[in-house]
Amino acid sequence: MEAVLAFVLLVGGPLLFATLVFVLSRTNRQRRELLVAAMRELDATDVRSRNFGLLGTVRGVPVRWDTLGGGRGHPVHTMCSVSLGHAPRFLMDLRQQTGEELAQVRAGRAVDVIVGDQAFDDAFIVEAAPSDVAKKLLDAEMRRMLLRMRPVRLCVARDTLWLDVIGVVGVAIAKSMLELVLALRRRIDEIPGAIAEERMTAEAREAPGAAYRGATPASAAALDGWSPQGEKELATLLLARKRRQHRTWTTTGIGIALYLAFALATMRCMR
Repeated sequence: MEAVLAFVLLVGGPLLFATLVFVLSRTNRQRRELLVAAMRELDATDVRSRNFGLLGTVRGVPVRWDTLGGGRGHPVHTMCSVSLGHAPRFLMDLRQQTGEELAQVRAGRAVDVIVGDQAFDDAFIVEAAPSDVAKKLLDAEMRRMLLRMRPVRLCVARDTLWLDVIGVVGVAIAKSMLELVLALRRRIDEIPGAIAEERMTAEAREAPGAAYRGATPASAAALDGWSPQGEKELATLLLARKRRQHRTWTTTGIGIALYLAFALATMRCMR
């Protein structure tokens, strides 16, 4: 009996492991085929796999896909990211609205920009600065696409824009994800200058007897500058993130301390 059990463990273990590897490999291949199909529909070039991700060029823009998770108790995350070429003077972390997220906002540990669309505002936390850039960026079409993709997270950080959709996506959703990140990438460069132009136009028109024909060469370089309000909003956002991080560290530290105290007490009782 022991010999039979040993044989089963010796043969069955590696066989089970090989089966799991085969299933996961096949699943990942099927996911990538869907993403490749979506990229091909947008005339992607240079599509290839690298470092556990999928790379390609769409409309001259390098795009990266990653699929994460999918293990027991962990949902699949499908992520599409593009480089912005430079770090924009704009930060955003758009994520699902939950009771915990709202509690963070009320406690000053998060920021939520209200864009004026009831369904969208009820679905997402928009942690962004400057807020006027975020509102222009998230126009009606962008809001519809994001609502259709839920649950979703959208971030602009440093020089990268990435979109994370929870779940295995089909070709239609993958194509929409590509369209969205490419449109956002283009508009992130355009909107700050447009807002600054509007501000300069309004200020010029308010000056007595002044005429204004648009940005002069001397002022063109300053068109992406933030207003004083934008600077205050950035400071508020960064402070909220610092408070949230501090709260996380404090909670983690307390948890570790309680665990160590419990473990020490248990060891003493066992003596």
